Amino acid sequence: MALGLPLPRSWPWLSELLDLWNGCRATAGKLQAHHDDPTTQRWPNPYTLVEPDGPAAGVAQSHLLPHGPPGQASFLMPDSSPTHTLTSKTCSVLYCSLGGFGALVERLSPEKLLEAHGQYIQAVGDAIRRHRGTLHHLVGDVVMGSWNGQVFVPSHYLQACKAGMGVHRSVMAINGALNCKALTVHIGISKGPVLVGIMGGTHTKALSIVGPAVHLARDLMKLNGTLGTSVLVHDIYSHDIFFQFETRLVDWVTHRHWEGQILTVHEVRRPFVEDGDDLWMYTSPCRSVPKPYLDAIHYLREGHLQQGKDLLLAYMQEYPADGPAKLLLWALKRGCLVQGKAIHSLESPPGPQDLNL
Repeated sequence: MALGLPLPRSWPWLSELLDLWNGCRATAGKLQAHHDDPTTQRWPNPYTLVEPDGPAAGVAQSHLLPHGPPGQASFLMPDSSPTHTLTSKTCSVLYCSLGGFGALVERLSPEKLLEAHGQYIQAVGDAIRRHRGTLHHLVGDVVMGSWNGQVFVPSHYLQACKAGMGVHRSVMAINGALNCKALTVHIGISKGPVLVGIMGGTHTKALSIVGPAVHLARDLMKLNGTLGTSVLVHDIYSHDIFFQFETRLVDWVTHRHWEGQILTVHEVRRPFVEDGDDLWMYTSPCRSVPKPYLDAIHYLREGHLQQGKDLLLAYMQEYPADGPAKLLLWALKRGCLVQGKAIHSLESPPGPQDLNL
C-alpha cells in the first residue's frame, strides 16, 4: 500500500525510496499470484532423475538425492541452471556395473529384484559421495562417478580407488544378504584429460563429463568380464596407490586415446589400511598375491618368456580359474607377449571363451 504522506521538497531521495518500495511490493504480489495459480508449470527437482510426480519418483529420491551440498549430483537441471560451458581438466573417473544381474532378474521376484537393485545403487552412490566424488548418471546397473571435475579434490585418483573398494565390499555384503554369489561388481578407474561442464538442450541440461578418461574407465570396466576381476586401474604410481592398496599387474594394452603408449593394467585387490583403522601404523603391509605369479610377471617383464610360462603353468595348478594367468598364457601361446609390446587393444580384448586353454 502506497503511503500518502506529503513530503518536503528537500527530501527527493525519500520519495524515490518509497517509489522503489512500492514497486517491489507490486512485483512480489504478482509472483505470489503466479505461484498460487494451479495451472503454472512446475520444473522438476534439479537433483533427481525424474519429475517429482513421475512413476519412479520414490525410487529416484530415496536412492539418488545427494547427501552433500547442492551440485554433488548432476541430474536434470531446469532452464534457470547455468548456461552451456565446458572446461578442460584432469579428472579421475569410475565406471561400475554388475555382472550376473541378468541372471538375478530371472531368479528373483520383482519385489526382491527392486530391493537388491536399490541396495546396489545406494551403495555406489554412498561410496562416491563419501569420497568427495560426483555421481553422474545411472543406466540400469551401470553407474559413473568422477573426481576433480565440479570441485577440486586433492589426491582424486586415490579417492576414486577408495570408492571403488567401498563398492566392492558393499556388493559382497549384498550377496551375503541374498544368500548367494550371484552379483559380481566390475569397476574401471582411470585418470586423464576430460571436458567438464553443463551440456544438454533447451529444457534439459546436466553437469556432464566427456573425454579420454571416461572412455578408458568404461573399457577397463568391461575388461573385468574377461579376466574375472573386480577393480582395474591403469596407473598405480599416482597418489600412492601402490602403497595404499594391494595390486598386481594383469595386462599390457593399447588405447585409441593414448596413441603410441603401452598402458599397464593393474588389479586392485584390497586396501592395506581400512578407513578408520587406528592400528594401521603398527602393522606392515602383507601381500597375498602368490609368489609364483609375481615371479612370472618379473620374468615376463625381463623378456624371459619360457621361465615366466613355466611359473604360470605351476601357478595354474593351484589356481586354475585365475583370469589374468589365463590371459598371459593365451598371449604366450599366440606369440603376442613380446617385451615392449601390448598384448591387445583395450577396445578389443579376447573373450572369456578364448582363455579356456
